[in-house]
Amino acid sequence: MARMNFGQTYASSWNAYIRAWRKDGRKQPPGKGVWPGDQWGTPASWQATLRELVLDRLPEASRIVEIGPGSGKYTKLMLDAYPGAEVWASDVSADYLEILRERLAAEVEAGRVLTHLIGKDHDQQRRALESHGWLGAVDCVCSFDALCHVDLGYLAGYLRLASQVLRPGGILSTMVADATSDAGHAKLMTDIRRIWPYGGKMCQCFQWVSPDIMTGLLGRLGFVVELLRSEGAYLYVVARKQ
Repeated sequence: MARMNFGQTYASSWNAYIRAWRKDGRKQPPGKGVWPGDQWGTPASWQATLRELVLDRLPEASRIVEIGPGSGKYTKLMLDAYPGAEVWASDVSADYLEILRERLAAEVEAGRVLTHLIGKDHDQQRRALESHGWLGAVDCVCSFDALCHVDLGYLAGYLRLASQVLRPGGILSTMVADATSDAGHAKLMTDIRRIWPYGGKMCQCFQWVSPDIMTGLLGRLGFVVELLRSEGAYLYVVARKQ
């Protein structure tokens, strides 16, 4: 299995992961074989997660912002569930966005998937969404299997972005790493030996938060939390913009 090159930034690490995946001969024609990231979970588990975090709480949607879509497995499910929707797919990895555009070529061509490379300017994405006419008009901001890997400062930036671009009644749906659950605590302790040599640099580990941190941040950003559910090391979160 291709792995990230650790000790780099989020962007360079995921770009290295995709380049290793291509080099290993794992690249298949669009629509065939396994796309990078599909090894985490199953189609049934992806559908169950999406239903709990988005579909059961949002009967209709026309504008969705997805942070860290990877190769687009959840993107495709949302496009199928909301036939009239557009998805703004934003990622720190240019190589991953290239894979997403291959996988969802028809949807990109039709204008239903808009890709955006997240840069070093913390306000860049908000301005881009504003120029596109989406500021305060987004139905859902979501992120699956991605925000569990970013530290609290970056997580706060994405939560603030959601508060800026969502319409009143829109939802934020995500999964973060819960250090307070039994499984989360066990993984945190187990990973100490593995992550210690990196000295704080990027590596394959979770960045831990807690239910209290999430409710405190979201409340101050104008959200009402509708779901906080721990499962294993993950905390599933849904919050509605007031």
